Amino acid sequence: MSALAEWRAQPVDGYWLEHCEGFRVEGPRGRLGVVERVLRDGEGRVSGIVVLGGLLGTRRRVESVDAIEAIVPAAQTIRLGASASAGGGPATERRTG
Repeated sequence: MSALAEWRAQPVDGYWLEHCEGFRVEGPRGRLGVVERVLRDGEGRVSGIVVLGGLLGTRRRVESVDAIEAIVPAAQTIRLGASASAGGGPATERRTG
């Protein structure tokens, strides 16, 4: 990510977290996919994101808000930290139909 984009990173809360559908998602080792939707808890607060990725865009993974390290609105990018779930674990599912 460029120095300018780093400078414009926003806190992980508020408007951009609630409106990040379509943002690119990057992990410590590169691109993971795109935010398909935002998940909310029973009180309406954002609790996580569903990331659509994989070679053919057929894998979904759920990442909690705690895994999000930064949101860079200018680059429409979310960066996950090292605590993000590893692909293939219980948070990953294949799209059906």
